[in-house]
Amino acid sequence: MPRPLALPFACLLGVVLFVLSMTAALARAAGAGDAAPLVRQATVAVAYVDLTRVDAQAAADWLAAVYESNQSVPATDRDALVAQIRAGAPELAKRLQAGRDAGLREAYAVFNMPNSPMGDDPLIAVRLAEGATPDAALAALFGEAPRGDTVKVIGDLHVMGNPRQIEQLDKSTPAQRAEFDSAVGVAKDAPLAVLVVPPAGSLNVFPLMMPKLPDEFGGVDTKDLCDGVEALVLFGNGPADPRLDLHILCANPKVLADAIAKTRAALTTTLQSGKMPSGAMSPSWAKTASLLLEALPALVAGEGVVTAALDEPALRKLADVSLAPMIDARRQAERVRGASNARALLQGVMLHAAENDGRLPATLDEAAKPFGAQPEQLANLKSIPGTDGEQFVYLGSADTRLSDIKRPSEVVMLMQPVGEKPATERIIVGFADGHVEMLTVDEFRSRMKDGTIRTLSGNGI
Repeated sequence: MPRPLALPFACLLGVVLFVLSMTAALARAAGAGDAAPLVRQATVAVAYVDLTRVDAQAAADWLAAVYESNQSVPATDRDALVAQIRAGAPELAKRLQAGRDAGLREAYAVFNMPNSPMGDDPLIAVRLAEGATPDAALAALFGEAPRGDTVKVIGDLHVMGNPRQIEQLDKSTPAQRAEFDSAVGVAKDAPLAVLVVPPAGSLNVFPLMMPKLPDEFGGVDTKDLCDGVEALVLFGNGPADPRLDLHILCANPKVLADAIAKTRAALTTTLQSGKMPSGAMSPSWAKTASLLLEALPALVAGEGVVTAALDEPALRKLADVSLAPMIDARRQAERVRGASNARALLQGVMLHAAENDGRLPATLDEAAKPFGAQPEQLANLKSIPGTDGEQFVYLGSADTRLSDIKRPSEVVMLMQPVGEKPATERIIVGFADGHVEMLTVDEFRSRMKDGTIRTLSGNGI
């Protein structure tokens, strides 16, 4: 997948699974229960979505509209993320349509406990229409078909994961999980669902680690929040019925509902007072907590279940809460891409020196020559993602030999311009030994001042 499309593609796929109300109403084709062959004792959650009528453009428009009205984050960050979401929607819609045309029908994500043999990233599985060609269908959606050691066919499911996960999947057998079956019974034929099914006994750890919640949350016994909980089921039907239903299956529904109600009341009081017994209350924490309290409806205790319904206004508030984490994720992705570009350019510097009697290239354009980079690729390598056209500043010189540089791990070879950036903003700095660091402007200036890092012109040789 082209790098500029990777983040919006990932974000919008997350939106499809998280903001379930933004998908078209679907006819029954399969269901969350068809993921049963992938369920193990360590499985903690299963997400299911029917791909046949996912409306990526509607999801993008809805989320972008919610984000555009948010005033709690810097406008530049908000607008950049909204632009990425809107820009990525057509490509995502195109890929989804190509996948459907090639036979993709349903998708599943199976999450296992982190310390389990398959507990890295979630296992992704897709179901294809009868007669569909797997490689063509998967390549249509993901850009390329998975390698042989990263995909396994189980019945009519094509399961994808890293090689170790696939190997462990071969060695293990499906687990008969009563709580999973119960959760499936609640979701029934819902076109989209998330089933959280903690392994038996796993929730008992929380009361041992934290017998009571902090005072600002009411000091509730955590045993009352965990004891007897079997599964949490979140499911929805789409715009024709724009809401999500939440069902918590448990042995003591009234105890659980009362404990949650007490926690909500205490948190409301804490927010109104503006003070937290256990420490200072940050404005961002208060904002997020307030939005969550507004979005999450009261829970109703029934027979063996606690239920709640999230209408569209509640879903909008939940999406609003997700804006800051989405911006943080976007920034992190941009930093990773920027650092990767810097490493590639530094590798080019090393290769140029190896081919030119140890001499450094005069420019970054020369550093990219060993890769045979085309002009567009070179511009992408030199550019710094997430900035307004910034490019790396190269501090090398054709008059310098690489072998002449003393302590290369301390010598800056290329860097992001500092300009008028705030002291706390991070910049990308690449060193003569090929390693890259993310330093705040203040850290960079401090280390330059005390001599722990240097430039070639500042006695680096």
